[in-house]
Amino acid sequence: MRWPALIVLSVWVACTPVQPPLDPPPVEEGDPFVVWKKYGQARTIKLFEEYARASRGEPADLDGNGVPDTTSVPMPDGGMRWEFAPQQDGRFRWAVEENTGGDLLTLVDADGDGRIESREELTADGALRVLWQDTDRDGVLEERRTEQKDENGVRVVVERDLEGTGSYSLVTEYSLPLVLPATYEECREKGFFVGDFPSLNTKDAEPNSIKFRSKPVITIIGGAAKGACNDYEMPSVVSAVECALGIQDEKKGFQCLKATNAELADRFRAGLLRNRITIACGLNCDGVGGITLGSQTRAPYVNLNWQYIDAQPSDATCETVFHELLHATQAASPGVNHHEGDPKDQVYACSLYCSGCRTHALSKPSPTENENCARCAGTPEEKRKCGVQKKFDAVQCPSAGICHGGILTIKSCEKCKGVVDYDCAGQPIESGGGGDFYCCETCPTDANRSNDMPCTSSPTLPNGCNIKPSMCQ
Repeated sequence: MRWPALIVLSVWVACTPVQPPLDPPPVEEGDPFVVWKKYGQARTIKLFEEYARASRGEPADLDGNGVPDTTSVPMPDGGMRWEFAPQQDGRFRWAVEENTGGDLLTLVDADGDGRIESREELTADGALRVLWQDTDRDGVLEERRTEQKDENGVRVVVERDLEGTGSYSLVTEYSLPLVLPATYEECREKGFFVGDFPSLNTKDAEPNSIKFRSKPVITIIGGAAKGACNDYEMPSVVSAVECALGIQDEKKGFQCLKATNAELADRFRAGLLRNRITIACGLNCDGVGGITLGSQTRAPYVNLNWQYIDAQPSDATCETVFHELLHATQAASPGVNHHEGDPKDQVYACSLYCSGCRTHALSKPSPTENENCARCAGTPEEKRKCGVQKKFDAVQCPSAGICHGGILTIKSCEKCKGVVDYDCAGQPIESGGGGDFYCCETCPTDANRSNDMPCTSSPTLPNGCNIKPSMCQ
């Protein structure tokens, strides 16, 4: 769930509502793609048709280059395995396995080097999710996050295997309660569930199979249904979905995410394969632009606030929809779903950066474009693309004999300073005290008579975080 840019609401209410296109092409009654054929682009329909083919076990082209990149193979236990291999080199970028009971296993190797960056196991009912991640890209899945649903909400346990031995130690644990913060009480009273949605406890919300053969990836409720998007809202919602999917602009939505965080982008695309998402325009309260319900299920649904759909600029609507789709596809785990109300987490950062370099957030001062980019990025290489701020900081000391004492007493420095690369969110890009040595700050007590490279000055360092990142140029 997220908060929209409400502080500028009065500026945009005078905007002319978006009108539906004239003379839409004819569509067949009962066609599940009716909304997309009436308001969407041909590329969107083609993409959804390819996802439907993949769901049915047929070869599919999910990256739109005209060459099938996704294959499905029956498993010995009766389940199915899907592999997305865009380079046709025998190495997948992600794979999804579904057993006969509906449990899912998702593997991601975003750079195709044969080493898995993340492994996720999800039970068919969504009650248990375990995510292993290689956070430092050394080939070891050193972080394990377990998310267990109970009657009060979701219990999150984060563990790390620092030695790479398979033995995990507790880092943190917390609960994501079902009771929402006070900010959302008005929406709760007016009904988060406005719209003809299935209850979270019904079987319809938790299908046992991802083979939704006849449905597009995303269905938008229209017509006379309660909470439906009307004829004025529908074009804006369709446009926002296409923006979020990267169909309108290579610098927005999925295309931006792929260039900024390849692993998260692959998790997003795999989530589109295994889920079917419903969108409505039935939310009616102040303070919340949209909310995702049933995000732990295979059929999550997004309820958008109809008050803001046409009252905001298109980039803001794109941000709202992309934000909620990151939740609905389970690309980002509940561990980063602003469980403490932090508007600077990865979901906020990616949706802001990848919707036209927006910088609005609840925090003051608002995060910069570079800061959002850095928080969205995954690997050190990706963070560097957002900008690098060089700082004079502690670094590992060289083994050279810099410090001198009495006769034949030459030792290495104890504390050193140097130039360290920080990302634009203020975090060191490389772990382990890496950086370029500049001077010796402290010598050992028995070798403190002279210091060959004392810290008597500091270098003038550039700040690349003042340069707009690539998606904002």
